[in-house]
Amino acid sequence: MIITILAEPRSGSTNLTNWFRFNKNFTTLLEPTNIAAKWYQNEIEPKDYKYNTKHLCIKEIYYPNINWDLLLDVSDKITVLYRENTQEQLESFLNAWNTGNWHLPYIYENPKKPITKEKTEYFNILKSEFK
Repeated sequence: MIITILAEPRSGSTNLTNWFRFNKNFTTLLEPTNIAAKWYQNEIEPKDYKYNTKHLCIKEIYYPNINWDLLLDVSDKITVLYRENTQEQLESFLNAWNTGNWHLPYIYENPKKPITKEKTEYFNILKSEFK
């Protein structure tokens, strides 16, 4: 079985994927279409992703410029994560953007780098497109 998690940034998708990762029946791939990710699949089609366990869990962050059809077509189950608390999500997004810490826990502190209008607008576009 292939389970896909398609999520907004900073919605808890890494935490959910880790639940699958700790289960011995699952192989997990976090953002295999992201060239900067450890699990990058070097432009391999989702139907050709390799896994040696009973199930595969694929986590992707939704970006509106990506066609997700090939991934969704091979998925047996699809989970979509949307975060209701936009203010906390925006704070988390800006913190991750400024620190580069996208996957590890953190304690929010006032940003040392200025919050730019461009970053906030980009976040709002992602949220709007996802919804």
